[in-house]
Amino acid sequence: NYVIQHVLEHGKVEDRTRIITAISGRVLQLSQHKFASNVVEKCVTYATRDEKRQLIDEVVSFGDG
Repeated sequence: NYVIQHVLEHGKVEDRTRIITAISGRVLQLSQHKFASNVVEKCVTYATRDEKRQLIDEVVSFGDG
């Protein structure tokens, strides 16, 4: 948790992208977990514009699928 957050805050863009890709498909589930939600929050904070859109679309479209 803390290591992942540190990488999101201070790591390289490609490292952030790898983490965001890894949580894709599980954003809603992880955002409801006490500790994993902190990682999701950092992902949204440090993601590129396109990655943010992808993460938000996943949560918003949850009921559509």
